[in-house]
Amino acid sequence: MDAQAQPRVHVQGRPGQEKPAAPAAEQAGAAEAEAQPAEQPAAPAAPPAPEDRPDSPDLLYRLGGARQAEAGERRLYADSVGGDQVAGGKHVHYHRADEAAGYRPGRVSPDELRALDEVYVGGPVHDEAGAELARRRVLLLQGAPRTGRKAAALRLLDAACGRQVFRLDPGTDLARFPEEGTAPGGYLLTEPVTRASDPLRAARIAVLGERLAAHGSHLVIVLDPQAAVTGIRPLAWRPAAADRVLRAQLRRALIAALREPDGGDAERLLDLPQTGELLAGRHGPAELRDFAALLVGHLDGDVAADRLDDFVASSATGRVAEVLDDPARELRDKAFLLALAVFEGASYQQVTAESDALTLVLRQAEDPEHHLGLTRFDRARSRLLELVHAVEERSFHENDWGRVPTSSVSFRDPGAGFQALRHLWQEHPAAREPVADWLHGLARSDAVLHRVRAAVAAGLLTSVDFYSGFGTFVEPWASSRGLRLRQLASWALQVAAEAGLLPLVQRMLRDWSGDEDVALRWTAARAYATFGVDHPDSALQDLERIVRDASREQLMDVVLDTLGALVLGGRPGPVLAALVRWSQDPSPELREACHRAFLQAAGGWDDGDGESDPWPRLLRTALRTGAAAGSAGSATAGETGQTGEPSERAETAAAVRTLWRTALGSAPFGAAAAEALAGWIAGAEQRHGLIPALAAFLPSLVLTERDRARLDHLLRQVARTGGLSAAALAELRAALAGPAAGPGTAGSPHPSYAGSAHLGTAYAPGPSTGAGRPGPHRPGADATPYPGTTPAPPAVPGEPRDTERTRG
Repeated sequence: MDAQAQPRVHVQGRPGQEKPAAPAAEQAGAAEAEAQPAEQPAAPAAPPAPEDRPDSPDLLYRLGGARQAEAGERRLYADSVGGDQVAGGKHVHYHRADEAAGYRPGRVSPDELRALDEVYVGGPVHDEAGAELARRRVLLLQGAPRTGRKAAALRLLDAACGRQVFRLDPGTDLARFPEEGTAPGGYLLTEPVTRASDPLRAARIAVLGERLAAHGSHLVIVLDPQAAVTGIRPLAWRPAAADRVLRAQLRRALIAALREPDGGDAERLLDLPQTGELLAGRHGPAELRDFAALLVGHLDGDVAADRLDDFVASSATGRVAEVLDDPARELRDKAFLLALAVFEGASYQQVTAESDALTLVLRQAEDPEHHLGLTRFDRARSRLLELVHAVEERSFHENDWGRVPTSSVSFRDPGAGFQALRHLWQEHPAAREPVADWLHGLARSDAVLHRVRAAVAAGLLTSVDFYSGFGTFVEPWASSRGLRLRQLASWALQVAAEAGLLPLVQRMLRDWSGDEDVALRWTAARAYATFGVDHPDSALQDLERIVRDASREQLMDVVLDTLGALVLGGRPGPVLAALVRWSQDPSPELREACHRAFLQAAGGWDDGDGESDPWPRLLRTALRTGAAAGSAGSATAGETGQTGEPSERAETAAAVRTLWRTALGSAPFGAAAAEALAGWIAGAEQRHGLIPALAAFLPSLVLTERDRARLDHLLRQVARTGGLSAAALAELRAALAGPAAGPGTAGSPHPSYAGSAHLGTAYAPGPSTGAGRPGPHRPGADATPYPGTTPAPPAVPGEPRDTERTRG
């Protein structure tokens, strides 16, 4: 039977190839989509059908497995170099964390720099690099990933600037750096976006060095081997010898375990055969750090010798190769290994079901003439888990009806899943197509776990072989008409960036954000919901470009979703500051996006903490500093996972207040803003600590008596609808009765936002265009937000609003 007569089970979806057969319902939907003319514009389009609405971006970290869960934790909370430094009895994850995963713009904490001092070993060019940095003020350091380049750069900057070290977003514009207001210190720029048409030029670097000298700062630019540089030769980074790095890491691990670092323990551990076997290979600092922790655990009796063997074997993909490379091994066993690599952490039953589906695809690829079934009672669970070196852990899951016993299967080596996929993709090219078919089938599944895991696997495979993974998964998904598939492309790019392709992914997203293909622009905008948390400058530049584009109506929803995700992400300060700038921009498109995104984010609530019930997340952000934070009690940066200097947190809080005042005073969006703020107030008495927090926050929105009247009317209206008791209403109205906030108080805008005539309102009054969109902007009609002016009247439903604003 030929290939056409024997359709494939899983949709492949590669460009230029005939798609295999899909389930009947899926074929019907595809036929309906294909019936539309190809040149027909995608918008204005009807809302996506429920079965094709994109998934929430954060599902990548909630359902993507242990590797992605740890990446999500690092994005929110990690501020240590290279990840968790562990020793002794602590559970050790040695998942081969890549450099890209731990990069986070902002100030480098002194604790991180001190931790680096304890383990850093300078390479052969360290002294030369330090001398060049001192002489030129800017150093180009070029080398392969996972060789300690960034650690070396941090150490050089720390030595030059004394703990005042900062990481820059890779999208930082070097032509404008350092900008006015930038603190003097040492700055690290990792893998900036360069192209052959726009390289780093010697003249630009020279001018940058002069500006840095005048500013009293230093800059190290870490480059990958493919970076485009013209007229200047970067310093080639070479790492220190692996045995020296391991010895330093072992010394620190011994100290952490309260053991003598310079005694005989270290030498005995270094003389172990497993240590010699590991050092015979090529390993980065992160792997050596993890192995040092295992060695100390072995010394304490918590880590058996076979676990050291496992680590060494996994480093060489030994166990993976044993299963996948053995021609006598059953195909079903190999499929179980690959299914576990994709569904690690799922139950044994689910992994087995997915491995059986993969087995059928592999058998069909080997023998398309015959349909081969599966033997149902041929494998014992214990034998199969031992074969792939996995363990099953039993626990309980809480649901609406109580605790339910459950189990999960994981590799003993948390890095084995990635190694299995990498070994398959590199060493068994004939298996690529059926495995890709299987993953495409998962991508089109109705089960969200299947879709998330397919995207994670596609991202990892793309990091192994970019062209193959991009052409097989990322490009077909990104250019698809289906929003779910585009979502998978954005997740795959995030995973690939975390696995070492950060600069490449950043260049791709920048190109896609200006591409003629609306689907690619949509995918780029969606990708920034996760990628932009760590790289907000790049995200905001490209999102602004999309908003200004003529076809923005087709993309506004995804842009708003992304901006909302970034505002509520781990580092909202740069995003809120950008929205303040957008609110002042002459472009009505940017002002509209600013208000809609901010009000959408205002509807987000956190999960509460030990001292308070769930609160609006932006309220907790606004109460982090100053007198308001002290009044609110529990609204602190530490409780929200927010990192950054006090000045950065103060600017973030000031931006929240500024955007609220701007939205409330906006003619097109005032009513929506009042409704969103009413959502904070209604029912606040049922949430512990929320009424005092609102009493601290609401006065900070008052700059004039009109502001006070607007908020007082809103409080009374919420009370009339049953959202506030008389006592709570009296408390909040009493808080509003104080003097209007002035410059320098907790409720006033931060000085970095002062002096603009657009901070109190983003739009002049004008006819509404419907659907919550603003009317035309009239220059000169906006009011200033400071005392002595007359802002917009109360923008509250049920209360009249003037049609003109006049300056006082």
